[in-house]
Amino acid sequence: MTIGTPTVSSCILSGYGLLLLAAVVGFAIYDIRHKRVPNKALAFSLPIFLAAPFLNTAVQGLPSILPALLNALLGAGAGFGILLLAALLSKTGAGVGGGDIKLAAALGFAYGPNKILFILLLASILCLPAAGYFSRTKKGRPVSLPFVPFMATGCLVLTVIRILS
Repeated sequence: MTIGTPTVSSCILSGYGLLLLAAVVGFAIYDIRHKRVPNKALAFSLPIFLAAPFLNTAVQGLPSILPALLNALLGAGAGFGILLLAALLSKTGAGVGGGDIKLAAALGFAYGPNKILFILLLASILCLPAAGYFSRTKKGRPVSLPFVPFMATGCLVLTVIRILS
């Protein structure tokens, strides 16, 4: 961790990270209550996620947005593809929902491929004990857990790392 005066660009990126985190926490709360991610809320929050490559290019003073856009598209593809594969491999009624897949794609666009992989890996690791606990209490019936709170935890960890570094 470096100690010193924060720059304008580090403050902008930290503020943007907090805005992303706030959006994901809102989705997590809704997912806990209703076990779904609403399409209208995803559409409404899409500008927040889509701003990432433009913001990163502007703050870092890069001459072209193309590398940032490519990175964002790779992240969206990774988030979408991994959760789509998980949904296709899961048993009916006990898997990843379409809202989770779309949100993972939006997060991948904002965070890029490396960070969305970290978010999904951490979310999966954190979800395992909860799934184990609830599967014992349900006695053989399919377990349906909201996954967005676990993704939000991954986003929280990344935000804290970004702010502290």
